[in-house]
Amino acid sequence: MKSRPTKVGVAEIKHQRDLARLVDKLRKISEGVPVGVKIVASAQLEADLEVAIKAKVDFISMDGALAGTKGGAPILEDDFGLPTVFAVARAVQYLKKRGVKDRISLLSGGGYANPGQCLKALALGVDGVYLGTALLWAMTHDQVTKSIPWEPPTQLTYYSGTQKDQFNEDAAAKSLERFFDSYSEEMKLEIRALGKTSIHEVTAEDLVALDEWTSKVTKVPLVIDPRRTTEQS
Repeated sequence: MKSRPTKVGVAEIKHQRDLARLVDKLRKISEGVPVGVKIVASAQLEADLEVAIKAKVDFISMDGALAGTKGGAPILEDDFGLPTVFAVARAVQYLKKRGVKDRISLLSGGGYANPGQCLKALALGVDGVYLGTALLWAMTHDQVTKSIPWEPPTQLTYYSGTQKDQFNEDAAAKSLERFFDSYSEEMKLEIRALGKTSIHEVTAEDLVALDEWTSKVTKVPLVIDPRRTTEQS
């Protein structure tokens, strides 16, 4: 008697080992398309990362506590999760410790509002940064006047918004294009100001921490500590 094939879905993940089976199945179905997981950074971050590592994912997408959410309870938004900078530092350090940093891409989101913050995250070791709220504001741009002060701009952009029919997609796409262009140009300026020629040359050695807690967690020197020069070495 032939055994029936077992279907693996999200609802069937009862144990961490089940994730590995799902990742393997999705990779076969997609014929090699990268498969990853999205997690929220918590106090048990390293344990969550270990599950993903054992599942042999291609990437990990990680939200810090500063990430926004639609429809979530305020207490979950305000009182849960690690601040993004601490989450990034711990995740990078753990992936390096496990020897998988070059194999698993680390993506970070949550509170990135300007190019400088994104470049700092890349310098700390993430492979990519994703944005949410900043892009919504960029897309609404001057269209925001269609909704405020009586309604929030989300009523224009959300698929369930009461004013979605007034949203001009072409104008939004143009605004978003300008947003990314300006982001890119500002990051190029920052890189040149550091004396570098590529974003890949920017590392944690280009950073200093303004407080002891950040320095301790990120392993970045405190701003009051002088750097050793080549002549001093």
